[in-house]
Amino acid sequence: MKWPKLKNYVVCMFLLFLPALLLLAAGIGSMFLADKYGDWLGFLGLIFIASPLVYIFGCFATLGCMEAVLKWVKSRINAPVRYDYSGNGTTASRIEETIVSRVKNKFKKPVAP
Repeated sequence: MKWPKLKNYVVCMFLLFLPALLLLAAGIGSMFLADKYGDWLGFLGLIFIASPLVYIFGCFATLGCMEAVLKWVKSRINAPVRYDYSGNGTTASRIEETIVSRVKNKFKKPVAP
């Protein structure tokens, strides 16, 4: 299976954190308007400013866990295959000799009669 490639990382991150930016902008705007319209708007502004922090830390934790799980799954899928070399011998030199002889026999050119 081909994995999709992320081509526009900056756009993706901007869209992911757009709600946090909008809440932060609403909080700053309501803090400026609190002098004119009352203290309740200032309190609402503090809530709007604190909520992006919760959103960002929640997204960070969620995305971090997802990335760790996906990397673990990918490493399990792409793990190197272990071959059984027990029939080749017990020492490293004997195993090497057997493998080299197999490769030589496989790529031996036929001789014309």
